[in-house]
Amino acid sequence: EPYKRKAKLIRFGLSRGFDYEVIDRCLQHLLTDLDDKLTTENS
Repeated sequence: EPYKRKAKLIRFGLSRGFDYEVIDRCLQHLLTDLDDKLTTENS
């Protein structure tokens, strides 16, 4: 399901006029923040 969710976010961003590079950068930041949060909670 994560791939479907990511694809939906990409399509949504593209439909709002953002280019793929901006969307990809935002998704990378979100995933990094999520990984950091999960790592902190599990410590």
